[in-house]
Amino acid sequence: MALEASEYARDAGCYDSFHDHIFRAYFTEARDIGDLDVLLELAQGENLDTADLRVALQEGRYTSRLNEARREGQQLGINAVPTFIINGKFRIVGAQSLDFFRDRLREIQGE
Repeated sequence: MALEASEYARDAGCYDSFHDHIFRAYFTEARDIGDLDVLLELAQGENLDTADLRVALQEGRYTSRLNEARREGQQLGINAVPTFIINGKFRIVGAQSLDFFRDRLREIQGE
């Protein structure tokens, strides 16, 4: 449900900020981001239309979008989050340090 709410926020132009609030709620405040009331409270903090968001979540407005993203990930062989695909062929899998990214990008540039 949190992913669907995030797609709603994307369409409303405030994905990044809402995404930050979702992460903070889950990882810092140990809140249940699968709970509709929690999501609506977070959405209210972003000035999103909570009544419309409730309807969107209840009717599954974003389910097909997320299913398509999952299918695309499977076709690309992605089995970990995050996975970064660079130039359509190079992968950085998992949460990596900034130094790791820099080193990998230098390697890619040299190829």
